[in-house]
Amino acid sequence: MDKTDLIYYCKGCNKKINSRTALYGTSFCLSCIMEKVVLHGKNHQSFKHGKWSKDFHNYCECGKEICGVSKRCRSCARKEQYKDPKNHPMYINGCATIPYPSIFSDELKAEVRDRDNHECQCCLKAEIELDEILAVHHIDYDKDNCSKENLISLCNSCHSKSISNRDYWFAYYSALMLSCSSL
Repeated sequence: MDKTDLIYYCKGCNKKINSRTALYGTSFCLSCIMEKVVLHGKNHQSFKHGKWSKDFHNYCECGKEICGVSKRCRSCARKEQYKDPKNHPMYINGCATIPYPSIFSDELKAEVRDRDNHECQCCLKAEIELDEILAVHHIDYDKDNCSKENLISLCNSCHSKSISNRDYWFAYYSALMLSCSSL
């Protein structure tokens, strides 16, 4: 006799349950799982008028609709996380934000974009194709080092990737600039 031929019953309400459900380690029907395990019983806000509401929606404190068991939307969760500046990805040596020097001007940025042919040096997409002005990124992450060899044009997507894992991106962009200068 095969295990799938056996009849299994829910431990909560004693209803017959699917043999696959029982074989995968769950001995409760979906209603009992929702009530007892996942949603913590009939006190949950989606349990209304003696049944589970299928059109249940969660909302963040800011009013945005959120899915799953989250308590906050992504932006509110980030704000809470960054209340302590040490949690911010830009936090270095006691400071989360350092102002740019006056030499890092719009003219300098325009010269770097011209040098890079108005293309992102990482994904090679052009400003016209992206419909955005490229960001000018400091390869060594030192805002005071504004030499053109330390600056590179990046689209917003590639620039946002460079915020984390700085050692990797420093090595990658340094090698990229070396290969471009040798051409």
